[in-house]
Amino acid sequence: MLIKAFRSTQIFPLILLVILSGSMWMVSKSVSYRVVDPNGMPLYDLVIALLGYLPVWSGPVIGFLLTTSQAIHLNYVLNKHEVLYRSSWLPALLYVVLIGLLPPFLWIHPLLFVNSILIFVLDRLFSLYKGNSPLALAFDSAFLLSLSSLFYLPAVILFIFYFLCIIILRP
Repeated sequence: MLIKAFRSTQIFPLILLVILSGSMWMVSKSVSYRVVDPNGMPLYDLVIALLGYLPVWSGPVIGFLLTTSQAIHLNYVLNKHEVLYRSSWLPALLYVVLIGLLPPFLWIHPLLFVNSILIFVLDRLFSLYKGNSPLALAFDSAFLLSLSSLFYLPAVILFIFYFLCIIILRP
C-alpha cells in the first residue's frame, strides 16, 4: 500500500515522506548520539563551531531538515533527467529508509553534507549526457567534489567515480 502511494506524483506521498522522516528523527532522538569530533575537516569544523552557539536541539533538527531536503532533491534530479521509467516518489522513499537505517545520519554527520553536495554533482553529471557545453558542467562537478572533500576527507575517493562518469557519459 505504501509503495503504491509513492508511485504517484501527487503531493500526498511528499507529506508521508516528511512524516516518515520525522518519525525516524523522533526514534533516533531517544538514542544518544554525539556529533563527530572535529578532526582536520575544515568546513565541517566550521559548521560544528557555529553549532556550538545554537541550542542543543538544533543539531537533530538540522539533520532532519538535511535528510528530508536531500530525499526531495534526489527525487527531483532523478525525475528531471528521466533516470527511471516513470516519475514517482519512490527514490525519495528509498533514500529516507536507507538513511534511517543509520541513525547517526539523522544527526549532524559530515556525510550528510557530502550527500547534499553529491546530489548537485549527480545533477551536473546527468546534464553532461545531453549538454552542449560539457566543460563548464565538468568544472562545476569537479569543484563541488573538491568542496565535499573539505567536509569529509575520505570523499576524495569520489574523484574515481567522477572520472568514470566522465569516461562513460562523454567518451
